[in-house]
Amino acid sequence: MFPLIFGHRGNSAIHPENTFASLTSVGSSHIETDLHYTKDGEIILLHDDTLERTTNSSGNVSTRNWKGDLEFVRTKRGGLPLILLQHILKHLETEGASSTKICLDVKVNQASIHGSQCRRSAV
Repeated sequence: MFPLIFGHRGNSAIHPENTFASLTSVGSSHIETDLHYTKDGEIILLHDDTLERTTNSSGNVSTRNWKGDLEFVRTKRGGLPLILLQHILKHLETEGASSTKICLDVKVNQASIHGSQCRRSAV
């Protein structure tokens, strides 16, 4: 049995982690990404519960709204926008990548409770 090879946070060696560019350029049949809920209930792709390490903003994701706020935040590296889970799932479905498997690491409140859910992109 061959080992499964995952693009961890996408192709983060080339593109900023958990961005559209990193997740769509993996070249693997499996990708892993991290999820956080925003204050307005959107599901955002980001590893940390705070924005400081990877973006041009600060604060806790769970206290910020996507609409009118986080949708304008950019990555420190490359100035790329953050994305919602629905955006990457729609892309994988519509671009013929429905066989790509995606492992979703759901983070809740400072990653004190988290779990992984691996599914096909056609969720």
